[in-house]
Parts: sequence; C-alpha cells; structure tokens
Amino acid sequence: MKKLSATALSQQFKPYLKKSEAFKKYRRKNVEHWIREGLITPRKDGEFSAAWRIDLLEIESVKNSMELSDLFFEGGNLKVVNK
Repeated sequence: MKKLSATALSQQFKPYLKKSEAFKKYRRKNVEHWIREGLITPRKDGEFSAAWRIDLLEIESVKNSMELSDLFFEGGNLKVVNK
C-alpha cells in the first residue's frame, strides 16, 4: 500500500465543503436547519460572488451528534439501552 505524504493528504481531504456540496452530502433541509440554529457557520471566501464554504469538521460534528441523539432519544423519550 502506498503511503501518502502530509501534502498529498491535505490535498485529498479539503477542510471545507462548498455549500452546494454540503447540500448534496447532508441534505439541503438539514444544512439549512443547522445554519438557522447556529450549529454551523457558512463562510464566504471573498467579496461579491465568492462561494460559500462550510467547515468539514464542524458539519461532521453536528451530523454525528444528531445521529447520537437519535440513537438515545426516540419521540422525545429516552431509550433504555441494555448491555
């Protein structure tokens, strides 16, 4: 298996997603809801017609926390998890 250098890894994994990429990956409804709730912050590259970007770690953290809350809460009630 080929080892990747730090430079190659950084080029392979972008720290940001374009807003349109986030819509496709996480569903538009979710992304817009998370933005409205202040859970993620879209950032503009520059002035005027610059693209909106969303931090990949930020949106992944929100998605994972939502999945965890869905795992433990169902219909507003705490699920009892047996070992």
